[in-house]
Amino acid sequence: MSKPGSQLEYFEIVAGHSIYRLTGHISLDRAVQLVTSAITFAREQHIRKLMVVTTGLTGFKPPDLVTRYFSYMSGPVLQQAEFVSL
Repeated sequence: MSKPGSQLEYFEIVAGHSIYRLTGHISLDRAVQLVTSAITFAREQHIRKLMVVTTGLTGFKPPDLVTRYFSYMSGPVLQQAEFVSL
């Protein structure tokens, strides 16, 4: 299965779910864009379970509640996603 664009180069499909491991020094806005792309890709491939791992990211401070809210509300893809924080 090909992956659209280099932003999904760390997207892997394993038994029953997929994992997207973001790494690098990027802005919070870019991280939100990449997660949105991963969610869209997973939906297009009919993958119902996606785990996004962001522990490899640097470049921004942990977002506060207001920032997380507005990032979440930034588009319909994220609004329909279910989030679990580990």
